[in-house]
Order: sequence, then C-alpha cells, then structure tokens
Amino acid sequence: MAAGLAALIDDHRAAVAAFGADTRDDTLKRAADKIRTTRLKVEGYAELLADQKVRLDRELEAARDDLRRTVERLAVAPAGGRP
Repeated sequence: MAAGLAALIDDHRAAVAAFGADTRDDTLKRAADKIRTTRLKVEGYAELLADQKVRLDRELEAARDDLRRTVERLAVAPAGGRP
C-alpha cells in the first residue's frame, strides 16, 4: 500500500512538472484536474489506512487480552503441576 501511495505521489509530481510554465487555459484546467484527482486518491488511501488501523488495534487488543489470560492462568497453576 505504501508503494502505491508513493507511486501516486511520484506520478502527480511528474505530471505537474510536465505542465511546466505553460499558462494556456487548457493546460491550467488539466493541472487543476490532476490535482483534484490526486487529492481524491490520497483521501481514499487515508480512509483505507484508517480502516486498517482500527482492525489492527482490535487484533492487538485481542492478543493482549489472550496473553493476560494465559499469564493469569499460569500464575494460579500449582507449582510442578499442569494448569
């Protein structure tokens, strides 16, 4: 995903550089369209990353809870015996 976002930014920079100092109306319109399109794509990446963060946070919390339960179970197990 990071590679895709980096490629998007690189493509955007290359396109903007290609417009150069051309101030014709159609060039300015294409540049504005490119900026809008890139912004929408970046916002899409941001939403996707936010969703993944929520999922990963839940998984981390579940793993932490599992570990805590295991430690608690081991702590009450009789010495030398099986839990």
